[in-house]
Amino acid sequence: MGPDRRVEVWVADLDVGDAQAWSLESLLTDDERVRADRFAFDHLRRRFVVAHALLRTRLGPAPFDVGGHGKPTRADGPFFNLSHSGERALLAVCDQAAVGVDVEQVRPLARPDAVAERIMSPAELAGYRGAADPMLFLLEVWTAKEAVVKATGEGITRELRSLSFDGHALVRLDVGPDYVAALAVDAPDGEQCHVEQRQWP
Repeated sequence: MGPDRRVEVWVADLDVGDAQAWSLESLLTDDERVRADRFAFDHLRRRFVVAHALLRTRLGPAPFDVGGHGKPTRADGPFFNLSHSGERALLAVCDQAAVGVDVEQVRPLARPDAVAERIMSPAELAGYRGAADPMLFLLEVWTAKEAVVKATGEGITRELRSLSFDGHALVRLDVGPDYVAALAVDAPDGEQCHVEQRQWP
């Protein structure tokens, strides 16, 4: 069994005022500022700016490498992953192993049964259909699987119904009553995962 994985998870509230967003924008790279300017709505632009200011505060201004499926990486470490939904952003950082994090705002979905059938195994579908809160169950499965494929770098290319969690430590994160979040850490030999959750800024 290898060394335990220690992970920092930074939590940011994205809905800030214009003045704070303006001050944080100076932390972004030129490319990130260009991407921010493409948003049609001011609140979405502010959320992007705050999320990527968090990323740059922790990881610095140096450019990232891009993996085969578009996952940003850094050859000299650390491993990291960013996720945001609604007013919340999460950044996971680990020196020892690849990480993936996913957060979803709890909200009605247009066709939850169709989503469940697309991403769940037969056993998970049975759990979904018998759950006291099917929407919460769906989001818990969704965030766990998204966290794993973000850790592996496979993203949307992976078929989720047959996804195995083997080789990963999974941690359910508490980031507020209206959100569901999960962290996946590469742990092929059954290593334990120690999470330090912090608020930013």
